[in-house]
Amino acid sequence: MIALTETLAEINDLDLLLDKILTTARQVVRADAGSIYLRDGQALRMRVGMQLQQSNLPDRMRVWEALDLYSSFYPNPVNWETLLEQLGLQEKRNAPFAN
Repeated sequence: MIALTETLAEINDLDLLLDKILTTARQVVRADAGSIYLRDGQALRMRVGMQLQQSNLPDRMRVWEALDLYSSFYPNPVNWETLLEQLGLQEKRNAPFAN
């Protein structure tokens, strides 16, 4: 850990620093690049996130269809209909996603 602390102290580039921290943390806990485990009392809870590198949705896909698709990637998604309402975007619900 002392060697890691010294290495981190020498890095001036924020992106390199964050990369080193995440890489080392994954090595220590033997996690893959997409899993984070949170301690909740005595239980470990897994948090999974994703970020698409590229997205090619059909131009004619409606906003609600895209939101429904993206929410299906998660086991307990936020209710996208409530989110549209909270953000005042209900009128965009049936608009083509490409616009």
